[in-house]
Amino acid sequence: MIRVLVVDDSPSFVSFIQEVLNNEEDIQVVGVAKHGMQAVSLAKKLNPDVITMDILMPQLDGVEAIRHIMAKHPTRIIVLSALVDEKRAGKVFTALANGALEALDKNFAEDGIVVQEKVDALVECVRPCAKIRVIIHSLMNVENTL
Repeated sequence: MIRVLVVDDSPSFVSFIQEVLNNEEDIQVVGVAKHGMQAVSLAKKLNPDVITMDILMPQLDGVEAIRHIMAKHPTRIIVLSALVDEKRAGKVFTALANGALEALDKNFAEDGIVVQEKVDALVECVRPCAKIRVIIHSLMNVENTL
């Protein structure tokens, strides 16, 4: 069973992701965090195989949460963000540089209709990511207060 921690401050998006992932026989959402600080804490406590991480969140954004998680408790991270476009991709590239494995657009619907190909892409990203060996990344320019 692939254990997933979902990190996003949108309750409706979290519910959607939980439903998508929990419908798979080999994937289970084991926890939810509403911001980066919770993500850092739950990554250590729950020891998930994969974390889905939003970038823009209160208290500690996704990039900083990724930096802390990868320095203290390395985990496979998939960024799910609306920032995955040409104009705003800087934060996503920073997340990838700090240890995230993949970045997917979190807009799973077009004109109010869920695009099944995007849902399938998420599910098919979780499975191989769960098998990747992760390493500790050093904390550069980050306070070690978490």
